[in-house]
Amino acid sequence: MTEAHHINEWVAHEGCTDLADGILLCPYHHTLVHTFGYRVVRIEGEYYLIPPPGENGERIPIRMPSKSPLEKERLRLAGIKAATEAADAAARAAAGRGSAGTGIADGAGDRAVRPGGQGPGESSAYLPTQHTRTA
Repeated sequence: MTEAHHINEWVAHEGCTDLADGILLCPYHHTLVHTFGYRVVRIEGEYYLIPPPGENGERIPIRMPSKSPLEKERLRLAGIKAATEAADAAARAAAGRGSAGTGIADGAGDRAVRPGGQGPGESSAYLPTQHTRTA
């Protein structure tokens, strides 16, 4: 079970709120916020639980990772995109300097391997065979 929480108190904004400021919390964490002085903040799309000031005044944020299957898929796809972009950048850099000093035979350094084992211009997709036309 979850409970809806507005990270920007709607009372402070004369009853107005934004759907983007809504977050679902379990009853335990919702109680921490409303009873014990914790706050939830969003920093660059990530949510953090900020504890109340301790004896030494420190308030170290605690990351609250999303449990949403859609968010997990978005992060997975972002990781694949970043890995592909890094491989492409490495291939461009290698093409610009050749394979000298890498221990790779000439020409072999020009073929960067992407996740899944394919190099640039290659695909694991089925390639149709050549067909001859018959009249």
